[in-house]
Amino acid sequence: MLSGKLCFLRAVEPSDVEILYQIENDVTLWNDGSLSQPVTRFSIEGLVAQADADVYQTHQFRLMICDRLTNEEVGCVDFFDFDPHNMNGSIGIMVRKDYRGRGYGCDALMTFVDYLFSHLHVHSLAATMRASNDVSQQLFLKCGFERVGVRREWVRTSCGYEDEVLMQRISSI
Repeated sequence: MLSGKLCFLRAVEPSDVEILYQIENDVTLWNDGSLSQPVTRFSIEGLVAQADADVYQTHQFRLMICDRLTNEEVGCVDFFDFDPHNMNGSIGIMVRKDYRGRGYGCDALMTFVDYLFSHLHVHSLAATMRASNDVSQQLFLKCGFERVGVRREWVRTSCGYEDEVLMQRISSI
């Protein structure tokens, strides 16, 4: 378990299937991620079953964000597209609506980044988000990421195409 000031990060457990199912199937969040269709419980159960697999084999893993006082699941953080040769990968975060704006996102992201840099010895992390997602951009900037690029008209929306922002943080360890 990894502890922050407001939250702790823990491994995904079988009891998390329902909450992950709700998170993954929240259509209001699909605009911020890469999903465009519902995810089955079967898929979520497969993700949970793989939670103990080694990151060097799966090239990804997810941790649950939990409130330190109540143990309530606040959201999750993801590390994916891990390249063990170059020691880099991508990072994502999702905080449930009821918990947004209370500092959980920054606390969880900083805790996760510190772990990835100090324990997995990751050298560089990347995050992508829609250009219109100011909240995510501000969160990542606050957590030491820099805006390093824009992919023009990268994401198709119901109104046309939108730019995608690329942010990066390099380890100082």
